[in-house]
Amino acid sequence: MSVGKRGKKNIKTKISRREFLRHIHPGYALMYLLLPVLFIILIYVNYRVIYKVTTENIEYRAKSTLLQYSAELDDFLTPGIRILESMSYNIEDMFRTNTSNKEILDFLVRETDELETLTNIETTGIYGCIKGEYLDGSLWVPDEGFIPEERPWYKEARAKQGKLTYVEPYVDMMTGDKIVTICQLLSDGKSVVGIDIKINQIQDVTEKLISKDDDASAVIVLDDDGCVVAHSDPGELGKNYLEEIYDPSAVIAQKLLISNKMDFTLDYEGSRYIVYAMDLGGGWYILSVTRAQKMFARVFTAFFISVLAGLIGTLLIFYILFTINRRRIEAEKYNSDLKSVSSIYLLMYKINLQEDTFEEISCLSDKITNMIGEKRWEARNLMRNIVILRSDDRSREEILNFTDFNTLSERL
Repeated sequence: MSVGKRGKKNIKTKISRREFLRHIHPGYALMYLLLPVLFIILIYVNYRVIYKVTTENIEYRAKSTLLQYSAELDDFLTPGIRILESMSYNIEDMFRTNTSNKEILDFLVRETDELETLTNIETTGIYGCIKGEYLDGSLWVPDEGFIPEERPWYKEARAKQGKLTYVEPYVDMMTGDKIVTICQLLSDGKSVVGIDIKINQIQDVTEKLISKDDDASAVIVLDDDGCVVAHSDPGELGKNYLEEIYDPSAVIAQKLLISNKMDFTLDYEGSRYIVYAMDLGGGWYILSVTRAQKMFARVFTAFFISVLAGLIGTLLIFYILFTINRRRIEAEKYNSDLKSVSSIYLLMYKINLQEDTFEEISCLSDKITNMIGEKRWEARNLMRNIVILRSDDRSREEILNFTDFNTLSERL
């Protein structure tokens, strides 16, 4: 109840926990039960959505990296491949016409001389083991005891039985350039032709890709023997992952090359790796390796923040519902108490002193009820009229002073 100008004094009704639970509305009780369940469901759905979106994002970015690398590698190697295919076709044609090795050598020399003007690739020339004799288009003369049939390019071409082959890269000791040999077995089953191409740019492309994709842990180019052709970490170049033991990259390479799995996840020493691979042809593969913890760390930080915000929101809703329900129960108890008390009085009204309005709680006098009618304002005048009507002349002035609302705050 409001009193005068000095402020407000509220009549509070104390309710016990048992009373609160006994009088709680079924609708509120149901909401109290459903809110935690709904919150748990939302957390689960949010987790699944975040996990799915993150996984799809890893896959999309990894495959984009693989496609981009494949396209750049094709642009770089395709001229050499086309030259080798042309050389193979022409030498095969010479076989059919019984052309001598001297004439074949002259042909290789001419083609090697024209490479610099016809293409933008860097090469040391075209060469091969033709009918058991080593022929070199750059006119390089090997040391005594050089046996072409024992060279890696010859053995690998023979092993691939006519398929185009990329031989494990090596470093030219004179120039420091990294060289890869593209070679192919010819139709006689013994002769092999090959071309050496400088591939320094392949490592540059690999390092550039990892700088663009911060979430990828590594980009690796492997040959089918497990040798690292290119790596986003230059320190890994030249390693053979099939010979390594205690290394996650070795386990990844073994799963790719031995199990022939292109897309897989790998758990190794408490870390999870997500791997996507692509066959580049010629026995080469490119892998995009993402350490899951690195990618998911940022995502789950945002997830936990959203969970915390949701929890705070749920607790706030709980508090609001609790406050509303408590006030409802307090109001019901207050009204019930007023009605109980009002039965011993002639009349009882609840008066708002600030707005000068009132509400009827009970009135046992028909005369006063008829006098008030439907009017629920001008409480001060109403009180004065009731006192004048119902009080004795001898005490009327004293009662009027007592019921004067204008001085009530001072007397309280």
